Amino acid sequence: MFTSRSCNRASTSPVVYLAASIAFVFSTGSVIAQHDASGGTPAGMVGGSVSGSTGRTSSKPATASSAPRKRAPAPVRKPPVRGFSADYYNRQGDEFYKANNYKDALEAYLKAVDLNPSLATAQYRIGWIYNEQAKYELAVDSLNESLRSRATDADTLIELGFALEKLKRYNEAAEAFRKASRLKPDSATPFYWLGWINNDQGNYAEAELALKSALRVKPDYAEAHYNLGYVYSKAGRQKQAIESYKQAIMLKSNLAEAYNNLAILYLQRGERGLALEQYGQLKLINYDMAEKLFAVIYKARILNVRKR
Repeated sequence: MFTSRSCNRASTSPVVYLAASIAFVFSTGSVIAQHDASGGTPAGMVGGSVSGSTGRTSSKPATASSAPRKRAPAPVRKPPVRGFSADYYNRQGDEFYKANNYKDALEAYLKAVDLNPSLATAQYRIGWIYNEQAKYELAVDSLNESLRSRATDADTLIELGFALEKLKRYNEAAEAFRKASRLKPDSATPFYWLGWINNDQGNYAEAELALKSALRVKPDYAEAHYNLGYVYSKAGRQKQAIESYKQAIMLKSNLAEAYNNLAILYLQRGERGLALEQYGQLKLINYDMAEKLFAVIYKARILNVRKR
């Protein structure tokens, strides 16, 4: 079995304005990749901030104008010892991988594919480990190599989509996730990532469809509810956005960004008391984010006083 990419992540956020001079920034999801030694598919995802240039937190550069990531240097490979076969190193890699010893697993798998590049599972796991190490270009190389002999493997396509998204190759990433969703329609992960990419690109109608597909598969997917709330807020569907954020909080009570965004929506609706309630909850989870939110609430109050 493979370990597949978890869903948790975020990116550059648009700004929503309330009143003349107060900018409210919505947060929306961040990627947190998690390992499962059994080869399962873990889940999770978010991030976010209240003020500054980003509202959707990100594990990628905040803006499209950021300097491109330099290609990570390939690790120095120790040559395979004569007399040991590719299968020997592959089995060794499997043992290290199952023990969550990814450093030694990588070294063993690299020796295995040096001797036999067609070992698809080893190539997949090399790509997976490189993704965890943020060596996305190297991950793409290994995952494409794996797909040469296993073109219809959904988990490999999900990993490839993850790496491509991190490299800002969004069209290719979306295509990888679309293929994965067709091959594995009972997995919420590719639908979530499709929703994420469309959200990030401002394609909110497509994002809504993808996130709803993720929720059909996994109704208790807190982060999908959270990102759907962001879609609704961008469409001006405040009541639906509020319900989505509440659902996300009910499923994951420590989802700080959901409290933040919910408070912003209440402020937009003139419900300052409810916004302060969310601030109180957020303060218990993320003090720094809560203090930034309080500054926004306070400015909104001053502005309203001046208007009177």
